[in-house]
Amino acid sequence: MVSGDGLSGVAENVSVVGKTRSAEEAGLGRSERVVAVRDNGPLKDTLLKNGFDETTYDMVAGTLRNVLNSTTVPVGARLRILMGPSRTSETLIPHRLSIYFPDPRTGQIKHAATAALTDRGNYVLGLAPAEIEFPEEDTEQINVNNLPSVYRSIWETARKHDIDDATTSRIVAMFAYDIDLTKKISAGDSIEILETQKDADGHQELLYVGLKLGTTTRELFRFRTNDGTVDFYDPGGETGKRFLTRRPVQGGGRLASRFGYRVHPIFKSRRLHTGVDLAAKSGTPIYASGDGVVEKAQWVSGYGKFVMLKHVNGFETGYGHMSRIADGMKPGAKVRQGQIIGYVGSTGNSTGPHLHFEIKVNGRFVDPLSVKLPRDKSLSAQYDAAFKQTIVQVRDLMQREPAPVTVAALN
Repeated sequence: MVSGDGLSGVAENVSVVGKTRSAEEAGLGRSERVVAVRDNGPLKDTLLKNGFDETTYDMVAGTLRNVLNSTTVPVGARLRILMGPSRTSETLIPHRLSIYFPDPRTGQIKHAATAALTDRGNYVLGLAPAEIEFPEEDTEQINVNNLPSVYRSIWETARKHDIDDATTSRIVAMFAYDIDLTKKISAGDSIEILETQKDADGHQELLYVGLKLGTTTRELFRFRTNDGTVDFYDPGGETGKRFLTRRPVQGGGRLASRFGYRVHPIFKSRRLHTGVDLAAKSGTPIYASGDGVVEKAQWVSGYGKFVMLKHVNGFETGYGHMSRIADGMKPGAKVRQGQIIGYVGSTGNSTGPHLHFEIKVNGRFVDPLSVKLPRDKSLSAQYDAAFKQTIVQVRDLMQREPAPVTVAALN
């Protein structure tokens, strides 16, 4: 157990998540090829020139037979071919084929069909992948669109290694303050987790978590102060927590619109967008960005179902377009950071389900993604020596145990 006295007694009862075994398991080494069709001709000819062999073509053609009226593709069509590692050889094979046809009236490229490889080695109909801006010329790689978000990768990695959901939720929450969890992962991104082994009741303690994303590394070490308070701190003794979270919706949402002046999507006039829009499925939980008191929980004009919270130091946060306001949200009610206050919807002046999130400081709107936010707290100087000892002991354990786990990617 970590304490102000360090890690004594833990060294013989810890475990480090083991490393994934291959690029296939990590989901890395994938690339997407985008092919622009220049001539009317058989789909087969185009695919055989772009990573397919006769066997894979026959399998995909059988899957698409009932959704495509023709085996030819028109000029202007686009093919997105996701290549990935084979389970049986060291070659790349098609993991997904998505076909897009131009609308004869508007010329707009629209999704027609997708076939995706399953774990059993067969192809099935799949959903359209995330949208991209189609280039005019063929391109070999658009890796960023094939890799999952940091948020999804952490969850996938944790479940592969039997880390319980409560611990995973805690890890995600600790990093959500400083890291955009909706960003796509890259090859080489990794996560390290150090836990005690399960006790007789199946309970484990999280001791350390480190997340490496590109050139950025965030580390948090568990430490208990003399009053019994347990928290996680970076090597400088600052907690991972911030006064407010910047994207207070489960999973972080997709950034659909930034803060600042824009042409309003409904009114078509140039107006100040007073917050950020975080797109998510209807019903996705919305959390209190920080500790505070409910000022409003009601229908408010263009905001639809809306909650406003008052925080200390002149901060206020607003949450708009909810499908439903959570029970207990009424003026004067106290809320804690991370508490569910409502659910994503599309009420009010909205073009689709999303959270409109805004921050005011002393009555003035600020950009939620860039405003400087204070950290929650830091260790006092009296713990400097003990905390440094804890860091040394954790690093020693990590060196002696198996290597860190590579962040897993999702198909």
